[in-house]
Amino acid sequence: MTEREAIYVLQKDKDLRVITPFDLTEREVEILRLLCTALSDKAIALQLLISVSTVATHVSSIYNKMGIKAGHENARIAAVLKAMQAGLFPEDIADALD
Repeated sequence: MTEREAIYVLQKDKDLRVITPFDLTEREVEILRLLCTALSDKAIALQLLISVSTVATHVSSIYNKMGIKAGHENARIAAVLKAMQAGLFPEDIADALD
């Protein structure tokens, strides 16, 4: 299996956990997918029913795991591009971004 594919691993407690490129959590992948739609942190928070500060924490963690400097003005674009290159988005989302 390639890095581009998420794989499932069986945990000791028999639960399945998704392993993604960059070792992002499922919630971080969800937030990253919403970032690609150009939603603000506030809009993401409203959609996911979480606080804006929780979104900001997830975004910071995403950037850290992807090796992106958080203060960079194009950090969101860089994160989305890296995610697309790693195959984190279905083709229909990637096509919509072209």
